[in-house]
Amino acid sequence: MSKKILFCLLVLALTKFSHSGELEEVSPEFEIENVLVTIFWFKNTEELQEYFSEERLVGYSECETKPEKNIAYCDLYLIRPKTVDDDSTTGVGHELLHGLFGSYHEPVE
Repeated sequence: MSKKILFCLLVLALTKFSHSGELEEVSPEFEIENVLVTIFWFKNTEELQEYFSEERLVGYSECETKPEKNIAYCDLYLIRPKTVDDDSTTGVGHELLHGLFGSYHEPVE
């Protein structure tokens, strides 16, 4: 994946995910440049929440990082986008950033 695409995903994630209307600054736990991604698509929020038995879930990622090799392996569990730049589209970038930066934002309550 090109750095240009990753940059666009970063910008989308930063503009969509915030607390109380204020943008939260990205605070990387680490920085990885190479990510191998597997995406598991769900038809809707209900299907995703049922799969994980979690009512408030709108996207999820599990990443195994290998900082010494500058690589992460990520499984992303996402709602398949229906329109260009809908919330599901930006969710892809948000979850991908967990592979690149680890826990880069405050936990969502």
